[in-house]
Amino acid sequence: MSQDDDTSVSNPPSASSTSTAEQGTSDRGGAEETEGGLRRMDHERPLPRRRSPASHALAEFLWLPMLIVAGFLVFTAVMVPVELFTSMGPFQRALGAYVPQSAISSLLPAIATSLVTAASITFSLLLMTVQQAASRYSQVVFDQFLRRRTNQISIGFFIGLALYCLSLILFVSSTQAVLSGVVALVLTGVALVLLILLIYAAIDQMRPSSVVWNIQTMAFNARKHQLPLLARCRSTPQLVDAAIGTTPVYSGQLGYVVDIDAERLAKGLSAVTGEVEYSAVSGEMEIELYARLGTHLVVGETVAEIRGGTKRERDHLARSVLEAFTLGRMRDSATDPGYAVDQLGNMAWALGSTGTQDPEGALVAVRGLHGLLVEWGTDDAPAAEDHGGPLPIVYRDGAVEKVIGSLISELIVSTESAQYHVCAEVLDTFGLILPRLDPEARNFAADSLRGVVPSVARHVLTLDMRRALDRLQRTLSDLGHTEEAAFVEGVTSQLGGVNDHTANTTDGRS
Repeated sequence: MSQDDDTSVSNPPSASSTSTAEQGTSDRGGAEETEGGLRRMDHERPLPRRRSPASHALAEFLWLPMLIVAGFLVFTAVMVPVELFTSMGPFQRALGAYVPQSAISSLLPAIATSLVTAASITFSLLLMTVQQAASRYSQVVFDQFLRRRTNQISIGFFIGLALYCLSLILFVSSTQAVLSGVVALVLTGVALVLLILLIYAAIDQMRPSSVVWNIQTMAFNARKHQLPLLARCRSTPQLVDAAIGTTPVYSGQLGYVVDIDAERLAKGLSAVTGEVEYSAVSGEMEIELYARLGTHLVVGETVAEIRGGTKRERDHLARSVLEAFTLGRMRDSATDPGYAVDQLGNMAWALGSTGTQDPEGALVAVRGLHGLLVEWGTDDAPAAEDHGGPLPIVYRDGAVEKVIGSLISELIVSTESAQYHVCAEVLDTFGLILPRLDPEARNFAADSLRGVVPSVARHVLTLDMRRALDRLQRTLSDLGHTEEAAFVEGVTSQLGGVNDHTANTTDGRS
């Protein structure tokens, strides 16, 4: 299969099929085993929804420019008959007195050719600028460029105005194109203003603060899109009895999960068990989703597991599970908040590494991760009743853990590049945010810190480092993580000892 094709979970391997309790199939792996030990695929199973490249392109960039171009074509279809079939009124005669026909005859061709030339040169330079920024920061710069309304409006306006002028040249003589020629001149002035805005937006996009701000905005918007799913699902399974029949649902193709439709899952549960609310309370059936938004699925990977009910009910429900997933050839920043986290983490890593050495940019990226952690790690859980009621579905979000993991990665790379101020920023971030996290996320952060804090000893104990280490030690101690606090205290003592030894050596030489 070509990588350029959009993918979805293909026909699941006999999966939506067999109960592990009843037929002994594994809950991970992919398909049903045959007598020869091979795993066969069941190609009669339903497919999930498929996101086509065209729909992705329209949603990401093309819709607004095409709408603007269509508006220009409609405007042209109105202006041409007006110029051809209406007599020259007083308004047109007044315009003709100020705008000579000879000027109009040369104006429209000049505007059309100038627009095409300026657009081709400007857009080529802008693409080179965006490519350079993307290679320095992260690939999300491309997403930002495509999704910016200013860019979409400017490109659509340039193309639409060029088509308008070319149509007038083709259908209207220079002696008649008085009103339409003046309109073209005014619209050209608007296009030049948009060109200035487009150039400024491209330059502004090269600033780390602008890149981080836009990534955060995309992350917050994607989180809002995800809220109905998070509100209606639970994070821990309730049907854990080994005697309960289970049916795993497998992937049959490659692809990134770009959407999970909670409403389709609710309808599937309602069709099998009756009322969704009754099913959620009584615990007759339960779906545990292993694939999350942004997950890259491969052939034979488990998408979900259905527990409870009869085998026939589980097989029927497996169809709804598959249809609830939408896969694509790339992740979608509009629906996947984890994608924004990965991009911020990648940006922080790249700017904080030895190869780039941009401490200021790395600090901006770390602060962006801090902002996401504050928003997501301290939010109250959304009410299920506001989004249609609870569902017997297990879905582990993992967004907070992903942000923590990105900060831990930056702590590691700052040690490699000796950027002590970046290291101090990360340590200070943990010292500030740990008390505000829920216990599960807090324990995850403390365990992660315990493994990487010893590497901090390779830095120099500057004033910022001492303050950050002291704050982190106090926070961990106050929260009851005494072992991790002792690790931090040991690193502080080790750094202090190294600095004292260096100072004594220097004094002895002097």
